[in-house]
Amino acid sequence: MDRNVVKLGGSAALGMAICYVLISMTYFLVPAEQLKGFSQDFWPSFVQGHAWRVVFQFAQAIGAALGVAVVLGVREYSEKRNEAWLGWTSVLAYVGFSLAIIDNVRSFQIERLQSVIYMAGDPAVKAGILANTAIYNLDAMGVLGFGAVAFWLAVACMTLVEAKKIPQGLSWLGYLSSVLMVFVVVGYATQNTLFLGIAAGLGGFVTVPVFFVWLGMKLREIGGQSTSSPKPAKRKR
Repeated sequence: MDRNVVKLGGSAALGMAICYVLISMTYFLVPAEQLKGFSQDFWPSFVQGHAWRVVFQFAQAIGAALGVAVVLGVREYSEKRNEAWLGWTSVLAYVGFSLAIIDNVRSFQIERLQSVIYMAGDPAVKAGILANTAIYNLDAMGVLGFGAVAFWLAVACMTLVEAKKIPQGLSWLGYLSSVLMVFVVVGYATQNTLFLGIAAGLGGFVTVPVFFVWLGMKLREIGGQSTSSPKPAKRKR
């Protein structure tokens, strides 16, 4: 086991906890028109004020970047246990986190440009922008950014608790966190703000941050342990 990788994963997990709290906080501060997709109400609202949406997007991007390190740390800590499933879902999580980074940074750039064109355009231009909103995000429903990550999280918790590397309570927090991540996918897919609100409120403020703080402390504890064996005492002549 490379303890430096495990410790890095632990530090990243603590950072993810902060990011998830920030994501949830800004979710409730972003105007409702900016949370319902790219409708005709989105662009006027975006022009009037989009500071909280920018924080919301970049918190997700930073959290996803830290998530890559967490996946690395967890896989290293597992010491190749359940490698078939954990290895596969880890790759899916890498893809999901990578898409989350790309989508949130890319959306920030596109939305600023499109808002100017939309507000200045004639009805035909506005209709064209609304008709092509599906291309703005590579993972618009969060199937990979949240769904694949939820799958990895459930498998990781199952693997680590069976190997007695984490306590049972931490695994149950992980399972609940994965369910709430699936709520995000359902919320985006159905445009149902109830699912998104539950995921942001219960998951973002309570379950997910507590899980990643607990996991982060555990990984940092393991990563900080010395692996060097004591030097033998010199024999006196």
